[in-house]
Amino acid sequence: MHDLGVSPPLPPRNDVAGVDEMRALWIDAGLDDVAVTTIDAERRFDDFEDWWTTGLKSASTGAAIASMAPGEVERLRSRMQARMPAATDGSITARGRANAVRGRVPR
Repeated sequence: MHDLGVSPPLPPRNDVAGVDEMRALWIDAGLDDVAVTTIDAERRFDDFEDWWTTGLKSASTGAAIASMAPGEVERLRSRMQARMPAATDGSITARGRANAVRGRVPR
């Protein structure tokens, strides 16, 4: 998307998304028993078309793509398809990671 002059969607506050930063924020807020964990997830798509159409339905990515000119969308689609690692059956497995934090309000 950068190559086409479009800014990809980013987390609302990337500067505080790390486990250390999240822990510090919750502790600084006065919470007790603060714990952070990383959640790994993966999702399998039948093929590139399945992956692409799912992305178009996303509130963040879909909105960014919808703002592009049709020719740019096709260029992005072609570039992504060329770079997307697919298994021999054509399926694509996307992997992601999220950080989670919990804490307890002191009594």
